[in-house]
Amino acid sequence: MAKSGTVATVMGINMDLKSLVSDATAKERVLDMLVQLESEPVTVEVLKKTKVGHTVNMLRKHEVPEVRTKAKRLLASWRAMYSGSKSPATPPGQKSFKRMAPPASAKVAAAKPEAGAEAKPASKVRADNKAVSSGTYATTGVRARDFMRKLFFEGLGKTAEGGQERTPAEVAVAIEEAMFAAEGEDVTADYKRRGRAIAAVLRDEKNPLPLQLLQGSMSTEMFMGLSDEDLVNPDVRDTIKAAKIQGDKDMAMAEVMAETDMFKCGKCKERKCTYYQLQTRSADEPMTVFVTCTNCGNKWRC
Repeated sequence: MAKSGTVATVMGINMDLKSLVSDATAKERVLDMLVQLESEPVTVEVLKKTKVGHTVNMLRKHEVPEVRTKAKRLLASWRAMYSGSKSPATPPGQKSFKRMAPPASAKVAAAKPEAGAEAKPASKVRADNKAVSSGTYATTGVRARDFMRKLFFEGLGKTAEGGQERTPAEVAVAIEEAMFAAEGEDVTADYKRRGRAIAAVLRDEKNPLPLQLLQGSMSTEMFMGLSDEDLVNPDVRDTIKAAKIQGDKDMAMAEVMAETDMFKCGKCKERKCTYYQLQTRSADEPMTVFVTCTNCGNKWRC
């Protein structure tokens, strides 16, 4: 049972943090409060009563990198504490995703197929392995949470090949539990938004993250600490970054361009043009003028 003093302290810190979530100038105060939260004996019950997890989760997008890092570490420690407090036994009414070992007779039958039996195509064997590795995911009885687990489970099933360290069921449940704990054990709007983003990542067969989760090279805590940008497929991320850079250049160029009738288009003979100047030669040479006809799109420089 949570101590009333701890609950009151954490609740007070939570109220102060809420007022500073979007204040980049209060960096030191926010960091001090996060350090104080680390030193408090926070339990699952305290998280439920104070909803402080929801507030700290919002700090993952803070303008100050130190605050973002500190918030992510604190959330990771709470997720680990939450996972450790869960009973290993399967609660009544939940589906178990543990697979029972096949009987010895089944192993013998699998090792020695009957004479005349047709061998399965490679694609069929791969599909069977995928089904076996998936298992079934545990349910909570809460419709929104179970739906989210279903999305994660189905997305991971596209990557599963059998023989991996973790099953899609285990990973799906672990991610949803961590997400739920981060929101103070509440199905909030941020819970749903984050869930949709993660589901899209797990469905993407070109994204390396789902396979890393199944192979165990990436833990659930590490995965949940990634930002929305980090979750995106690296190829897509580079494309988005390049498009943003080009967009910034175009916007900057548009700001320095001016309209004029000083130039006559050699193509359509109109005088509706925009132009800008750049120093393309040595400093003592005149600037180069780049002209674009707004009537036909013809471009030239002079």
